Order: sequence, then C-alpha cells, then structure tokens
Amino acid sequence: LTVCLGSFVLNFALYGSSYVVPQVVIAVLDQGYLKLAPASVLLLAFTMAFLFMITGLLWSTRISRKTGILVCLLISLLSAFAFNISTATGVREFAALRVLLVFSCLGLCAGPAFATLLLIQASMDMYPCLTSATAVGTCFALGRLGSIVAPIVFDHVKDSTGSWEPFFIILAIMELTVAVLISPLDLSCARLPATWAKEREALA
Repeated sequence: LTVCLGSFVLNFALYGSSYVVPQVVIAVLDQGYLKLAPASVLLLAFTMAFLFMITGLLWSTRISRKTGILVCLLISLLSAFAFNISTATGVREFAALRVLLVFSCLGLCAGPAFATLLLIQASMDMYPCLTSATAVGTCFALGRLGSIVAPIVFDHVKDSTGSWEPFFIILAIMELTVAVLISPLDLSCARLPATWAKEREALA
C-alpha cells in the first residue's frame, strides 16, 4: 500500500510540476523577457533532469533504494519550497533568485522521476515472481492516476486561492508523508523469503 501511495505521489509531483512550471515561469518572467516559449522551458528542465538521472543511476549502485528514494523526495520537497520563494519575490531584479528558480525546476523534474524508477524496481522485488507483474502494474496504474489528478488539483487550488504557491505546499506535505511511511520499510531485494528465491530460480 505504501509503495502504491508512493507511486501516486511521485507521479503527482512529476506531472504536476510539468504542468505548472511552464505556466508559472512565463507568468513571473514573461515570454518577451525570457525569450523562450513555455514548452521550451519544460523541455530544457527535462533535458537537464535526464542528464542528472543518468548520473543518479550510477550513484544508485552505491546506495540502497530506500536511501535513494528518500534523497529524491527531499530534493523534490526542498525544490517545491525554493520554487515558491523564487517566484514570489523579485526574480527579475536578482540573479540569485533566477539561479534558484532554475535549480528548483530541475529538482522538481529530476527528483520524482528518479525516485519513481527506484520505487518500481523495489515493487518488483518485494513480491514473489508470480505476482510481481501485478504489483508493478498496480504501481504504474496508481502512478498514472496521480499524473491525471495533479493538473486538476492545481487548477482548483489556483482558482480557489488565486496563487500557485498552495499547490507546492500540498505537494511538499504529500512527499513528506510518503518519506515517513517508506522509512521503516525494507526495499532491498537481499531479504527475500527463501520460497520467493526458489520461485525465481524455477522461472529462470
């Protein structure tokens, strides 16, 4: 249940940020000043995130999956607050805030994306071979549900409050909740029951 919730929240964060970031960036730095279309802003963020994910894959071989997921959740959580700070103040007047905005966009894209990969890997190893496909499929399904819900939630929150900031506060609370729930779990594949290991050998 916790892994499924994690998949929902991570996809909510990734696709919600993908939906919100271009709109907010263009709002605080208009297109004439930025000289980039909204789609270009998102494409740039995902390109940078992809490069960091490649680095992250190498890094993940040296640490546990749970540690990787928790670090990515922390990066995304801090990026959400950094995004609110950089967009709520005079981002045009201060170069440091523009740098903070760039890094927060990167963290909002890279953190959930890489954590999702680790979580899917963990869901495959937490269940016997005969049911692992169902477990992964369920995680994917709930993740896709999160990606569908995120833009709807943002639009309702923005219409109700007149600001995009509460959305990122909600996002940070959701990620913190998942981090707390995942912390006591063993997401490694080193402690699989002997019967599960035998099933793997039989299917190999």
